[in-house]
Amino acid sequence: MNIHIQQHTLLNEVQTQFSKTFSHLSLQFFIDKNNDGNLTADEKILNDQLTFGGLCKKELDIELVIEAEMTSKHVEQLIYDKVGIIAQVFRKRGDQWLMTTSSDDQTLEALNQHSIDLESPIKEEDTVDAADRMELE
Repeated sequence: MNIHIQQHTLLNEVQTQFSKTFSHLSLQFFIDKNNDGNLTADEKILNDQLTFGGLCKKELDIELVIEAEMTSKHVEQLIYDKVGIIAQVFRKRGDQWLMTTSSDDQTLEALNQHSIDLESPIKEEDTVDAADRMELE
């Protein structure tokens, strides 16, 4: 996926493009207000109608290439290096969005698929029957 970012590009536009490719992942942006390296809920940029030009101090006309084989850590670093804004990948679990800090080394494809798998109901043929359970014990 190629994402073109210019001064007037809205955060929401990038988030939408990202989510179209990775349906169970979300890209969120933060400002580390106290420069401690720890991102908190109050540091999340809630207004997704802000432009990248309004948030960063450099001229922007870049193409971000994000591929399914990239780790979430790599994508976050790429965005920070190219745009100068802190990005964080979240994965969906039920109706909650979880920050991928403990799974930063997994690929976007793996994270997305894992979230999809968690949504799928367990098929009856996937369950262990009583006789098998007794053999295991």
